[in-house]
Amino acid sequence: MGNNCYRHGALQPLLHLPRFVNWIKKHNRGNHWPCHANDPNRVLPSDPLTLQLLEDEIGKLKKKKGRKKDDEEDLEYRGCTPCLLKRLMIDYWGDIDIGGQPTFVPNPFPHQHKAMFPLHTLAERWYCVDPPGHDDTVELLATKAEQEIVTRVARLSYMTAQQDSDEFLLMIFDGIQNSYDPRTIHGAARQAEYDSLFHVRTREVHTCDGCDATRSDNVNEMLGIRIIPDANIMDGTVENALSRYFNDPTAIESSSSCSSCKKDSSRSIRRTIIAAPEYLRIQIGLVQQVSKEKKEKYGNVKVDKKTGDPIMVVNVVKNTNPISIPDTVDLTAHMDIPTTIQNPYPVRYKLVSATYHSGADFNAGHYAAGVTGPALPFRAERAQFFCNDAAITNLPPTDAHPNAITENPMQGDFNATTLYYERIMPASIPMKRS
Repeated sequence: MGNNCYRHGALQPLLHLPRFVNWIKKHNRGNHWPCHANDPNRVLPSDPLTLQLLEDEIGKLKKKKGRKKDDEEDLEYRGCTPCLLKRLMIDYWGDIDIGGQPTFVPNPFPHQHKAMFPLHTLAERWYCVDPPGHDDTVELLATKAEQEIVTRVARLSYMTAQQDSDEFLLMIFDGIQNSYDPRTIHGAARQAEYDSLFHVRTREVHTCDGCDATRSDNVNEMLGIRIIPDANIMDGTVENALSRYFNDPTAIESSSSCSSCKKDSSRSIRRTIIAAPEYLRIQIGLVQQVSKEKKEKYGNVKVDKKTGDPIMVVNVVKNTNPISIPDTVDLTAHMDIPTTIQNPYPVRYKLVSATYHSGADFNAGHYAAGVTGPALPFRAERAQFFCNDAAITNLPPTDAHPNAITENPMQGDFNATTLYYERIMPASIPMKRS
């Protein structure tokens, strides 16, 4: 069965973004978004070792379920990602478009459920690759046969191992984009719709710190914004991390020659938003590298024989310092708005979902999600829930956290890793990217 929590932690928030759900349900509805014939996820990988491994696993599943070997409906480890998501969403919400607010409470994801199992096997196929550090192990083996045996075992283990939830989320989004060809008219339209849902288009200006000359001016498309909390601060905030992302004098590149002043100088980076999406995804980078002295067997510090200096090793650890999460985020001040426009419409977002992680290592520990559910009578806030695999519990508002998803860490030791904010549209303003 493997580890499923990292998948649940990524999928539950997506299933509670109404506009995204309604968009996915348009797949194969009419002729405007059919499955893409060249989608690599619809066929098994061509790599001989991976292909044989997955075919063996398919054979085991068929034998276990008593199916014929040539059953045409067996599509384990392959499939069109929007098709699989649509199937799950219809089973979850029903075959109707959901409005601005979901109408049902969350449901758990049983592993063997007919709408969930294909997504699990597709995820395992994506992770049927050599794990990090595998090449170093294989190089020590003498024969190709030994290398293939070890590689096969390593891939089998890795495909069902615990993974990073946000990495899996990006694979889901890649799978969606593989379902259409952006070079065609319909494919370009689907790409524009996808961009309007999640992509942040930014302008990044690099300025010479020596003469203030602009050294580069680039436009980038990104799947949300990645912020990095300061590991040295115990009371950091998402707002402060966003400010550093957009304009921080410490966010400089190393010295290089400036074409204007002809001097070697650092350059500052300033970012502004050209187009803001309907859903702002903020990934909180909690991975940090820590250097420590290498110890010998009996605890003594190991030193370099030539220099006598301590030998340092770099460990990747999780930054567990609490970071304050706001109910709303205002990006108006960071928009790339022409100076001729006065009193621009505000660009504000409200927190609706989050993915959390408990543990010291992102390849271990446990993932869960917080989501916003239906509107209840006589309540200003929509009901919210904590989705911990099969356990779905209410998240009641408190005086400290009227929006319960802002609590971080959640329930004592779940640190927020990915936040989803929904665009707050000003009254009587049509929905469009700003």
